[in-house]
Amino acid sequence: MLLALCSVALAKPMPDVSLEEGVKVSPVIVVAKYRSFRAGKVDYFGGAKATYQLTSVLKGEAPSNGLLALNYAFHDGSACLEPQGWTFSAGMMPKVGSQWILLLQLPGTYRGDFGRLPATEANIKKVKALIGNQPAGKK
Repeated sequence: MLLALCSVALAKPMPDVSLEEGVKVSPVIVVAKYRSFRAGKVDYFGGAKATYQLTSVLKGEAPSNGLLALNYAFHDGSACLEPQGWTFSAGMMPKVGSQWILLLQLPGTYRGDFGRLPATEANIKKVKALIGNQPAGKK
């Protein structure tokens, strides 16, 4: 029992979820078009596999075939429990053909749903500025 308490006390807390942190810790950031999903047993923490078509790379190296198959989570990593009454529906997935900025931390995105941003001009500018502000070797 004491060992369990010590390991919890020594655990490093997760940093707050933020776009700045997401850009910093995500080795690959892309703009991609949502294509489809397939679902197994889907819960708040995952189960859906989304497919995207790569449009452009903002940071790092993306797969050469231009397709991304990502585990899809419906949380930002801060909650340890599924909200009471939460159920999956296909309407929770993006609109087919919609464009997204994906902060990749394979097999998914930074902090689940927080690592998926609509690919608006303003969001792309903001992410590019954050990438540009990173120290050399982190881009």
